[in-house]
Amino acid sequence: MKLLKHTILLILIASCSNFQINKKNSQTREEKVIESEKERVARYYRELREKDWENYKKGKRRRAFKSIVPRPYKKRKVVKKEIVYTPEQIQEFQIEIDQILSFFCMMNRKSKKYSDENDCAAFANEQFYQCKKKSNDKINPKVIKCLKKSLGVN
Repeated sequence: MKLLKHTILLILIASCSNFQINKKNSQTREEKVIESEKERVARYYRELREKDWENYKKGKRRRAFKSIVPRPYKKRKVVKKEIVYTPEQIQEFQIEIDQILSFFCMMNRKSKKYSDENDCAAFANEQFYQCKKKSNDKINPKVIKCLKKSLGVN
């Protein structure tokens, strides 16, 4: 029984005790590598300064490089060449515009918005003149594209 008490007491004491490791002697391998790397770098720069010291005493200092600054430049205006259309092409554009206007009115003939055919034609012509005004009163493919977009005709 005494033996049992002593073993239990010994187990309790051993389990509650703290083992402390001396941290001064327990450097890991990684820490040693880091320290040796720092020493190597310090030695390298010390040697560079020693090399340059002789030139410094003689007055031969190395020049610092000037930083490169981009020079501002003027943006060139892009001059678009105006395409000159032949009279035949202009006539084809005009025919296509007339077809678009008549197709729009045919498509909306049953719409309550355009009860009279003259209302539809007036609206379509107004859209055509607005598109023509955007294109400096010239008939070209831009007018056709604008007219199709404003009338919703594909």
